[in-house]
Amino acid sequence: MSLVPPIPKPSAPALLPRHAAYVVAFTLNGPPLGYTDFIDELRECDGWFNYIPGFWIVLTRRPIHEFAASLRQKIRTSDWLVVMPAKGPVDGWLPKPGWDWVNKHLTNEW
Repeated sequence: MSLVPPIPKPSAPALLPRHAAYVVAFTLNGPPLGYTDFIDELRECDGWFNYIPGFWIVLTRRPIHEFAASLRQKIRTSDWLVVMPAKGPVDGWLPKPGWDWVNKHLTNEW
């Protein structure tokens, strides 16, 4: 019989109660094949938008600091990465399917 208390199992990361939209902007300076894990993580989000190279909008229930930390582990220190909340209104030049996605998933804050 052991008197040592059981070691608690690590809990799963807490998810947000609803999806958050994040802008993920990056410049990757290494060979493209070295970033498959990074791109796969973006594609595994619950929804994503990518019409412009190096610029994605993703939908996930993961908190921004956890999501960004996970992405940072998949790039080099010589690369650039910005992860920030995505909110509207938005303006620019995109094909109609791009605008349909943006208007459906981004909240207009003002």
